[in-house]
Amino acid sequence: MDRHQWQRLNEVLLEVSAQNRPIDDLDEIPGWFEGTEEDVSSKAQEVRGLFDAAYDHGLVNRWVDEHANRGPSTNWDWTTTAHRKASELNMVLADPIGYSTLFAKPPNLITAAIESVLPTTLTDFAEEPFQHAEAVYERQVRFLISHEGKPVAALVTLVDLEMLKDFQTEVDPCKWLGLVQEARQRLGWPAVTFNDEEEQPC
Repeated sequence: MDRHQWQRLNEVLLEVSAQNRPIDDLDEIPGWFEGTEEDVSSKAQEVRGLFDAAYDHGLVNRWVDEHANRGPSTNWDWTTTAHRKASELNMVLADPIGYSTLFAKPPNLITAAIESVLPTTLTDFAEEPFQHAEAVYERQVRFLISHEGKPVAALVTLVDLEMLKDFQTEVDPCKWLGLVQEARQRLGWPAVTFNDEEEQPC
């Protein structure tokens, strides 16, 4: 994907956003445009092609939200790589979320990971999700979530997630797989397996 294609995709997204149309759901791309059926189909095809190119070049993430209000939806966001490259090009990227954060106090300090990991349970998290999220966002707290006495997940800061994205894209795939296997072993989880030998990257 060259710079002009990326800029074209971003321009389309900015134009659609300016019309107060949500751009977070890739399954709704035809609904972003007006005109004849042929015009809408042509524009939607162009945008899908640009999104595919952006995905192939590591500029967007895509995932399926099974719990969306309108049923399963294919959502997306820019990657850390995209934000970094956009900054170098002085590009202002369209925001797929389209609204400001609920939380008002972004932190201005770095906390030590070991000191900021707190235990919580799946039940406590389900009862007070907003309070947990607020602590993560405003105080950079991380939570280790347990269920029936076993750790099952972690609630981490956005900065942690961005660093993880960078780590995944910059580290050699074989080394990354080794690190994941070691972490799973420490957690007492089974090793990663593959459905087909051809899927195995190393």
